[in-house]
Amino acid sequence: MEPMKLSTRLLVLAGISFFVYVGVAPLYKNRGSALNPKGGTLLPAVGKLAPAGVDLHMIGVEQGRVLPGEDDRPWWGQCQDKGYDKTQCHEKLAGTRPQTAVEVVVGPFEKPAILALVAQDKVRWDLKLENATILNKIILMGGGPLSVTGNSDVPVEVYTQKPSPCDNCYQGDGAKYAYAFDSTLVSVLDRLKQLTGLDPQTVQLKREGHTFFVSSTTPEFSCAAFEKKLHADQCGSLAKGIKDIQNILKRPPNESTAHYQKSLKAAQERFLASDCR
Repeated sequence: MEPMKLSTRLLVLAGISFFVYVGVAPLYKNRGSALNPKGGTLLPAVGKLAPAGVDLHMIGVEQGRVLPGEDDRPWWGQCQDKGYDKTQCHEKLAGTRPQTAVEVVVGPFEKPAILALVAQDKVRWDLKLENATILNKIILMGGGPLSVTGNSDVPVEVYTQKPSPCDNCYQGDGAKYAYAFDSTLVSVLDRLKQLTGLDPQTVQLKREGHTFFVSSTTPEFSCAAFEKKLHADQCGSLAKGIKDIQNILKRPPNESTAHYQKSLKAAQERFLASDCR
């Protein structure tokens, strides 16, 4: 499979800026910092592409199953119970998320595997490894904080926006997350490609995921097929936008007509630049 790149047409369609991650932290330096307050042992596998004969498997969620005792109400719904006024409530609770968990039954695989676990919110990934399952490493990536259990002595690399302290892992930058087969997945795939040199063998995505099974029988993911469908969907969206503006311009002219004429021209230029036909 050819390496997947974020093509020019996807940049135009998605309307996003993608900045390539161009380096990694020193491999053996203990980075006790805001990102990794505990420091911990940094693993020498970081920065090295996956060896031959290893498959990459990705699972992505927004959040998992809310754990008992956690308050999953929005922050403003918790103010009265906690005795906070509006200002205090926003300062203390805005941006907080309940602890959630996702169970992943892993293996068996025909080859050693790298497991990429991606989440937007606060997720604990609980792994259950089947017999003879060989994991090369685990990648935790997303908003965070993220953690993993059941991984035994499998090396862990962490790339999260919020601190995800751990005692025996590598903490890196360049966090991405996705839980739907849309343009957000493109940046995650590119980031994983940088870290491993691999396109994923399997990809499973769900907004709220409780349990996943990943093994050699999981349906294969095709980067080429995904890119083709994404391009078609986005071209369809652009075409619909052009048609909607054209319908508006069929109405009697008014003070907004000039604005819509400019919008139509810009939309048509984007359509052509995106190689849509």
